[in-house]
Amino acid sequence: MAFWNSLTNEPLRKNRWSMILSLAGGDLITFALKECSKPEISTEIETVNVGLGQPIKYRNKPFIWQPINIKFVSVRGDDQNGDAAKILFESLKYSFNNPNNNSRNDKITSIEIQQFNSQGKTVETWTLKNCLISSVNFGTLSYQEDDFVEITAKIDYDYAELSQNYNNVEAGLSQSEITNMLRTNEI
Repeated sequence: MAFWNSLTNEPLRKNRWSMILSLAGGDLITFALKECSKPEISTEIETVNVGLGQPIKYRNKPFIWQPINIKFVSVRGDDQNGDAAKILFESLKYSFNNPNNNSRNDKITSIEIQQFNSQGKTVETWTLKNCLISSVNFGTLSYQEDDFVEITAKIDYDYAELSQNYNNVEAGLSQSEITNMLRTNEI
């Protein structure tokens, strides 16, 4: 049954999420990013013609986790600890200058992408393990635009774990809540 056939089902929305960076020193930093791709996994499929008229397809290679892309607005202010651009830059700079030294406290060890339902409860968490920043674009400047400076980063990782919290999911809206909303024209 599709979600629109039931009043108690709720699809996950693209705009209800956050990201938490876990640093080697134990710090957890939450950023409200502008955009983030969820983990993607891929493999190569090979087709073999065995002479019986119908080709056979099989997976020839192991699964590969694809990098995620994040995008956020560059912000400057009094709170330098919350400056995502600075943290990304320091982590990137250190990993390039010291590729074999993993003792740095601001090295990103894992990333959590949490998705929320309409009540603000976490219903899905992707945890990316052994993260490495593979590229950062610190934005484009232009006299022709009045937009925010956007920073984009590509993050590689070894693997991802998915945790879905069904206990935290309240089934959308009850029938009485929907009826009340319809009566008061809140929908």
